[in-house]
Amino acid sequence: MKQSLKYLRLIFAATLTQAACSQGANLNGSTGSGKAGAGAGAQSDRSELEAKDKGGHTPVDASGAQREVLKDGRIRLTYKGENQSVMAPVDIVFIIDTSGSMDEERKALEQNLTNFLSQIASASTSLDYYTWILASPFTPPLNANGKIEVVQRRVRSTDALSHLKDFLMAVGKPAPLKSLRDEARKQIIIITDDDATGVVSTDIANLVSSNPKLVNKVSIHGIVGLVSGSVSKTCSIANVGKQYQALSATPATKGIILDLCSNDWSKLLTSLAAQIVTDVRKSTFQISERLDDTKNIEVTVGGTTVPVGGYTYDPAASKITLNSAFAPAPDQELVITYQPAK
Repeated sequence: MKQSLKYLRLIFAATLTQAACSQGANLNGSTGSGKAGAGAGAQSDRSELEAKDKGGHTPVDASGAQREVLKDGRIRLTYKGENQSVMAPVDIVFIIDTSGSMDEERKALEQNLTNFLSQIASASTSLDYYTWILASPFTPPLNANGKIEVVQRRVRSTDALSHLKDFLMAVGKPAPLKSLRDEARKQIIIITDDDATGVVSTDIANLVSSNPKLVNKVSIHGIVGLVSGSVSKTCSIANVGKQYQALSATPATKGIILDLCSNDWSKLLTSLAAQIVTDVRKSTFQISERLDDTKNIEVTVGGTTVPVGGYTYDPAASKITLNSAFAPAPDQELVITYQPAK
C-alpha cells in the first residue's frame, strides 16, 4: 500500500513539472497556441520603451516630462496637462489712434481698462503681466497697481504700425520706462477707425519673423473698422482696417479682429482678454539633451500633429517653443519625439 502511494506521488510530481515546463515555454513564446504569440507581442511592445524604475513608473526627464526610449533609439517626451498650468509672462501694448474722430473710443477704453486688466490678472495667480498705452492724450485708471505705463505718443489715423515698429525695435522718443521683456509674450492691440499706410502688414510680419526674440512671441489684435462709412449714429469708419486684418491672419502674428463700432466695449474687451489668456499658455519646453537632427522632430498637442512652422527649436538653450496657436491647454498632452545626438 505504501509503495502504491509513493508511486502515485511520483506520477503527480512529474505531471506538475511537465505542466510548468509547458507553461514556461508558452510564456517565452517558443511553443504553444495563439495565446503565447500574444504574450510575445506584448513583450515586444514593452521592449520599445525605456526600462521602468523599481516602482514601475516611467522615468521622468530633467525637463519634467515622462521619458521613453523607443526601439529605433528616438526619445519620446510626454508633458502632461499639469505641466501647462504655468503661464508665460505677457507684455500688453495698446496703440490707440488719437485723432479727433477717435475720442469716444479712447474714452471707452479708459472706462473699461480696469475690468480688462482684472480679467487678465484673474487667469492665474502666477501670471506676470505689464501694460503699455501708446497714446496722447490718455488717462489711465487710478488703481493700476504699477502695471500700466502711458507712453505719450500722438498716434495719427494711419501710422499705428509705424509706432509699433519703433516700439518693437526699441527706438523713438520718448522711450518707455520699462522695456519689453525677451521672455514675455507680446500682445499688441491696435485701435483705429482707419487703415495703415507707410509701414504696412508685411513690414511688421517680416520684422517679427527675422528677430529670434520675437519669433512665436507676438500676437497682433485689432479693434478696427470692418465696414467703411457711417455704421451707426455714433460710429463712422474712415477705412476698413485691412492691414490689421492681414496681420491677425498671419501665422507669425496671429491674433483676433474685433469691431470698433461695437456698442458694448465691456463685452468687446472681455473677448480680447480671453484671447490673450489663451495666447499666454506655456509654450516653451525644455529638452535635457542635444538633438541629432532637428528635421526629425515630431510634435503633437492633444493627439494632433503640429506642423513644422508651428514651433521653433533653439539648439543653444535646447528648448522647443510652440506658436501661440498650438500651445497646449491645461488639459492637453504635449508629446515631443526626437533623435538625440550621439
